[in-house]
Amino acid sequence: MAVTVSVSHAAGLDRSDLPYTWDQMGDEVTITFAIDQSLTKKDIEVEFHKQSLAVKIRGEEMFRDKLYTPVSPEVCTWTLAKKKT
Repeated sequence: MAVTVSVSHAAGLDRSDLPYTWDQMGDEVTITFAIDQSLTKKDIEVEFHKQSLAVKIRGEEMFRDKLYTPVSPEVCTWTLAKKKT
């Protein structure tokens, strides 16, 4: 199983205790951050591991958590999408 991560910009989040929301549905993980709209893919690093995932923005770790099911890191991909307003 592979994971496709979509890192999205958000104007605001419903949960004030975390700087992100995330969801895993099968082999797709969506992580939404309330971050600067000027960020580009070069500013973001996504680390895939067999049973976990980490996201760094400008070198600062913003997300690290276990996945619900193991994945094959060598076939995982990610995208950056700006949230439509």
